[in-house]
Amino acid sequence: MKKLLLFAILSGMAATAMADGDIITLDLTKATTELTFNATTGAWNGTFNDDEEVIESQCFLFLHNSMSDYQTWWGFTASNSANNGMRDDYVTYQYSNMAKGGIMLKEDGTVDLDEHGAPKCSADVPYLVAYYSPFMGQRPLDMIFNDVYNYEPQGCYVNLNSWTYYTIQDGSGLSRAFTNGDNFSLTIHGVGSDETEKTVEVTLGKYDNGDLTLNRGWRYVDLTPLGEVNELYFTMKSTDAGAYGAHPTTSASTNCR
Repeated sequence: MKKLLLFAILSGMAATAMADGDIITLDLTKATTELTFNATTGAWNGTFNDDEEVIESQCFLFLHNSMSDYQTWWGFTASNSANNGMRDDYVTYQYSNMAKGGIMLKEDGTVDLDEHGAPKCSADVPYLVAYYSPFMGQRPLDMIFNDVYNYEPQGCYVNLNSWTYYTIQDGSGLSRAFTNGDNFSLTIHGVGSDETEKTVEVTLGKYDNGDLTLNRGWRYVDLTPLGEVNELYFTMKSTDAGAYGAHPTTSASTNCR
């Protein structure tokens, strides 16, 4: 038995499990995991709780890891931050996205679009933030299902974390600003029940022919080429890299819905 799946990822995710053949839309307002948020940073209050190992909503399990003694986390966390401005202290304010909120859903669970066909956003809608570090495991950004079914992903919405956005644009103490030929991309891996993989790649920032292009809003990604899967995981690549891989603030974070 397989079901169809429509979800949003990278700063925010939402979903609903339905009958065979129906579209499943992730909705974090229906999460089984208790999601409360810091009033100042927008961060999920469980971000640095080492006992919190997943964010669960409907059929979705987003893996979360932390080392509270070092104020470190990786994998997925949640946020409701609506501030996309430049920050001097991004270690504290690392939970924002450039769209200024999560994607609004209609009563039937479909995405609410404006007159231009773009998703409507609201600070009242939580979303997922993804922190990618290849040193934390083979699949540090992993999403599995809490039932026995395989799924056919239909698509997802992705967005740039504000820290990544401004680092690519202006540089930081850890990373340089992009120059001609640079790019930043997200790869979505679909894993079948036989462990075979298919991938979809989306470019979220590039500097080409003297022009810098950066993703500011929620961007839809078609995932139908992945076919039937029982797991999804996410990796990131940046041309701003050194001996140990991509520099932290240009490869670390992305928002999902």
